Amino acid sequence: MDRLTWRGHEFLDTIRDDEVWAQTKQTAKGAGTGAIEFVWGIAKEVAKAEIKRRTGLDVG
Repeated sequence: MDRLTWRGHEFLDTIRDDEVWAQTKQTAKGAGTGAIEFVWGIAKEVAKAEIKRRTGLDVG
């Protein structure tokens, strides 16, 4: 039986927010790539920016 890896869980936690996921998809579409590592990187950066926008905290 296949199981979701830790990285998979981290990815899902990162894109759980609808706004983060929408921005991630839009950015990936504009870049013309579907590579999961690339999309994950985008999702993390969008999530960090969204956290900073909502809370004022810089999560690095």
